[in-house]
Amino acid sequence: MQKIILLCFILIVCSIGSISLAQSDECGAIMDDLPMMTVGLVYPSESFLMPNRDEFYDGAVGMLQTVNQCSNNAVAWVSAFAEDYEGAVEAVQTLVAEHDVKLIIGGGSTAISEGLADAVREADIILWETTDGIRSGGVNAFSVTTSSFQRGINVAEFVQSTYGEDATVALIYNERERAVGIAEGIQSLLGDTILIENVHDDEISARSLALDIRRQNIDVVVLVTFQTVADDLWRAMRDEDANVVGWLNVGDPGYRFGLCRRIGESDGLITIHRFAMTNPDNPIFDTFAETYQAEYGKFPSERAHLTASGVYMLMTYILPQLSDNPSTDALRNAITNTSAEVGEGLMGEGLQVNQSSGANDRASLVIQQNQKGQFCTAVPSALATCTAVENFSTWRNRAILQDEQGCTEPWANPDL
Repeated sequence: MQKIILLCFILIVCSIGSISLAQSDECGAIMDDLPMMTVGLVYPSESFLMPNRDEFYDGAVGMLQTVNQCSNNAVAWVSAFAEDYEGAVEAVQTLVAEHDVKLIIGGGSTAISEGLADAVREADIILWETTDGIRSGGVNAFSVTTSSFQRGINVAEFVQSTYGEDATVALIYNERERAVGIAEGIQSLLGDTILIENVHDDEISARSLALDIRRQNIDVVVLVTFQTVADDLWRAMRDEDANVVGWLNVGDPGYRFGLCRRIGESDGLITIHRFAMTNPDNPIFDTFAETYQAEYGKFPSERAHLTASGVYMLMTYILPQLSDNPSTDALRNAITNTSAEVGEGLMGEGLQVNQSSGANDRASLVIQQNQKGQFCTAVPSALATCTAVENFSTWRNRAILQDEQGCTEPWANPDL
């Protein structure tokens, strides 16, 4: 399928994208029973305001092409790009009017997800959201990922299991909707062990916050905020010698890129986010990577792996239950009645849709730590490359390490 990109705010509807490729031995028979159908794809294209977000779309297309190698080109797709709420609504309306699709696969930002959810509800078709949780799903909109609130609960469970149930916490988060949702999930479980809570807009008083963390002997800092805020607090805590045993940054894994240049030696830092490279032990991994490279001339990024994993779950566990050109009701019933155990998805996730929220209660949360200049994966277990989570060292020991060895740049993909 040839991808056409115009200006970021212009809606484009592409031609049907079923590509005929040779059957792969690595696919086996996992998707032989797919129904013949056409699905709609709605993702952002790359733009100045949303760099590299087109990789969400590329990952979905790469997996669909891979699926068609395994299913004799059963699934065709039509595409529309959207950059905001209004664009997402218009995209769904266009795809329904021109192609009568019953299933939309998409996402890429909170605004796009909300627009898609509202539009599919109006059109009475189904949304399969692959990049974010659904705020008001459960009837027409479903997500392969968790809600922000559940993501916060998962973060809190990691804090308790790693640092102990009595570990004291400083929770720093911005006032935007996703961050607030994650913070509320953390608060619901950690409760009174959160001794410092800081909610802000775009800036914090980093020095006074660092002093407070030191005076109250905080064990773990959890940040759900922008990179600049996290960096400011890092430098302030280093200056004030405010030592902790855990430093957790919850957000986009792109935060990892350029750590040495920005903040110095970052050994022990933990990032918590929604996506990572998928499981290389899965039989379809190599086929997807080769297909993606042939189409786009590069290895798939983590964003591409996220949407590929969501498409994989849909095609492997849900669509094989259906007949050709399934109805909205048939799609809804298949989604809500499907169960896949944790570890069966490409990112170690399982699948159990919460019928009230539309979110996946068995979604994975990817937790990675910088250990000796490389980020290894601690969670989920299906992707784990860390033998254990290490405590965050003191600022003094960190300074000695940097003086002796220099600052080690952790692995990070600049395309993130």
